[in-house]
Amino acid sequence: MIYKAHLDGIPKDLPLDEVQGIIALTEGQVIRGLEGRPTLAELLDEGARLVAGQKHVGLQVRLYPLGTARALAHLFRHIRAAE
Repeated sequence: MIYKAHLDGIPKDLPLDEVQGIIALTEGQVIRGLEGRPTLAELLDEGARLVAGQKHVGLQVRLYPLGTARALAHLFRHIRAAE
């Protein structure tokens, strides 16, 4: 299942063994994640927002989609191609 979410507040006490941070990406950034491995700094410069985990995630960390994020990237790519 893929869905769009809205945060009502900033998540606190992230389980660091599972989640080090939460980042809000644009649709284009999600799609580009399939081709490249952007750093957090690059994504933030392009308009992404680090919602939680600022203390735990370095700006040079490279991000790439797994699981649901990868499926969402493929879905966005398919929708854009059909437009």
